[in-house]
Amino acid sequence: MLMLSTPILLSAQKMIKKYSVQEYVKDRKDWKTNLSNSEIMVLENGYAIGGYDPVAYFTKEKALKGKESIKSEWKNATWLFASEEHKNLFEKSPGKYAPQYGGWSLTHMSGDGGEGFAARTRPEDSWIIVEDKLYMIHMVEWANHFRKNKDYVKNYAKYAEEQWPQVSKSLKIGAKTFWPSLYDKDYGSHEMRPILAQTEFMVLHNGYAIGGYDPVAYFEIGEATKGKEEINYEWMGANWLFSSKKHYELFKANPENYAPQYGGWCSYGMSGHGSDGYGAQSRPNDSWSIVDDKLYLNWSPGVKQAFLKGKDKYISDANKEWQKVRKDILKGKEVHWKYF
Repeated sequence: MLMLSTPILLSAQKMIKKYSVQEYVKDRKDWKTNLSNSEIMVLENGYAIGGYDPVAYFTKEKALKGKESIKSEWKNATWLFASEEHKNLFEKSPGKYAPQYGGWSLTHMSGDGGEGFAARTRPEDSWIIVEDKLYMIHMVEWANHFRKNKDYVKNYAKYAEEQWPQVSKSLKIGAKTFWPSLYDKDYGSHEMRPILAQTEFMVLHNGYAIGGYDPVAYFEIGEATKGKEEINYEWMGANWLFSSKKHYELFKANPENYAPQYGGWCSYGMSGHGSDGYGAQSRPNDSWSIVDDKLYLNWSPGVKQAFLKGKDKYISDANKEWQKVRKDILKGKEVHWKYF
């Protein structure tokens, strides 16, 4: 008999669902309807990307405020420019100079494993140009990180490209967007939430440990493989799925051999990478790695690369931090989610 879930756990699983961004945010004060009937980020002053000159990022390599006397209309938004020359360049080829994804945050648009969404950015200091494309970021710390690691931008952009068509449509019909400017801090809102199950393991919104991926498959076949709901096993307060009875039996015999390190939370985040470790959702589908016969999950493909580059240091730090973070998680401390 493979169905080992208790009635209580099954009931809890039914209560857990995958929310869309718009279902989840509802009336939160840090989310509000886009200020313009446009896919472009229009800030409170009424101008696209807050009135900054999009051409200046390319020609002057810095953020310059445009002049209200020099403006142009494009995609239902008003753009300002620092000079007539910049205005003419933009009007000849707006797609060349306009920021990607309407000026909304690259990191949030990528979705990081969940549903991408529009988040306000800081045009004044949180931007980067990679391969002649302008990307806006939600906070300066992330922008500085990307400037030092431009390959990460390509990884995020890959997923943002997939999410943007749907997000663009949603914006045009009044979808809410994330405005961290309404908070005293850039972080500390919807992204930090209580764990979904009383366990140290990362249980995603479908109710299963590591999102229902088969932990044994990473070792046995070297691929991320979804488990089957009819082949499941309860261990450490979480319900695990497997793609075959063989994998189920291997896990049951020695779960510690196959379970991901640090409860499946992001290994890079657990290390603290220079600060305190914390629990952050990982992507079991494409951000996993096996190091010395142990499974490590990470926040995104780009973060996985960063983790592997300094794996010895990060694993050492994460091993220490996990002892504290694990206790905090079980006491109900909030974790960092990018999955809705």
